[in-house]
Amino acid sequence: MTRLLEAPDPGNEPRLGGSLAASLLSGFEPLLGGVRRASVDPARFYTLLDTSDEAAIRPILVSMERLGQTETYIQELARAVSPGARHNSRHWNGAFSSAQRRRAISLLTRFGSYESLIPLIEALSDTHYDVCKDAETALSAICERFDPADRRTRIVYHALVDALRVLPLAARKVAARLLVSGPADLVLKPVLAYGLRAEEWWARREAVWVLGTMGDIRATRRLMDCLLDPSDVVRATAAWALGRLDAPVAIKALVRASEEQDERVRGAALEALGAYATRPSSDEGHLRLIIDRLIAALADPDAGVRIAALEILSGLSIPQARIALQRLLRERGGTAL
Repeated sequence: MTRLLEAPDPGNEPRLGGSLAASLLSGFEPLLGGVRRASVDPARFYTLLDTSDEAAIRPILVSMERLGQTETYIQELARAVSPGARHNSRHWNGAFSSAQRRRAISLLTRFGSYESLIPLIEALSDTHYDVCKDAETALSAICERFDPADRRTRIVYHALVDALRVLPLAARKVAARLLVSGPADLVLKPVLAYGLRAEEWWARREAVWVLGTMGDIRATRRLMDCLLDPSDVVRATAAWALGRLDAPVAIKALVRASEEQDERVRGAALEALGAYATRPSSDEGHLRLIIDRLIAALADPDAGVRIAALEILSGLSIPQARIALQRLLRERGGTAL
C-alpha cells in the first residue's frame, strides 16, 4: 500500500530532481549538468523536529526547496510519526519523543503528500491524545491537496475504507469523516465495493454512515440491501441513512424495517419515514402508507418506539397526520400511548 502511494518511477535513469533514495541514482547526474542529490542532513532534520521557531526553520525549508530535497525530508518526517520509530543521533539509538512526533506531523500538515498517508492513518490510534488530534488535522489538510485526477488519490480513499476495518472506534470515526469530505465520485466506489462487504460489522456500519452522510442517491439500492444485514446496528444505521436520502423507492423497505424484531431498527426506520413524510417527492400514496405505519407504531411493545412514533406524528404539519392523530386520541379517550 505504501509503495502504491509513492510517486511513479519509470526506472533508475538519471534525474535532476525528485526522490533522494540512493537506489534510484545512477551516478551520472553530474555529467548531465546536475549534482548527486544529497541525503537528509541530520542536524537540519533534528532542528525541524526540536523547534517551532519559524525564524530557525525557514532557512532549512528554503534550502530544501532550492536543492530539490523537499520530498526526501517529507519521507523522513513521515517515518518519524510512528510510535515505534527509532533514530540515531550522537551515537544514541532511541525512539522519537511524542513532542518530536507531533512536530513531524505539524510539518507534514504544511507540505505532506501521498507518502504521509499511511503513517498518519496509523497515528489516529496512537496512545497520545494530542498525536491523534494532530494526525487528524494533518490528514484533513493533506487530503484537501490531493488531485482527484491523480490515480494515487483513488488509492488514498481505498486505504481509508480499508482503515474502517482495523482502526479502533475513535480513529474509525476520523477515517469516516475524511471519506465524507472527499470527492463523491472517488469515495462512492470503494465504500460500496469494499466497505459494505467487509466481514467486520463495525466497518459495514461506518461505511453505511458515510453513505448516509454523503446523501448520494446512487447508494440507495445498496443501503436498502443493508436493511437485511445480520447486524442490527448496521440495519439501524442503514434505516437512518435512507432517511437522509430523497429516494421514495426506499419507503416500502423502510416500512418493512419498522416492523422487524429489533427496537432500534424499528425506531430508526420510523424516523426515516417521518423524514420522507415532509418531502415534496412523497406522493399521496406514500403519505398514507407512512402515516398508517406511524399510527400502528403507537401500539409498539417498546415504549421508546411508541414515544418516537408519537413525536414524529405530532411534528408533522400535514393534514393527514393531524387528522389521524386526532381520531386516535378520540378513540383512546385523550391518550395516544
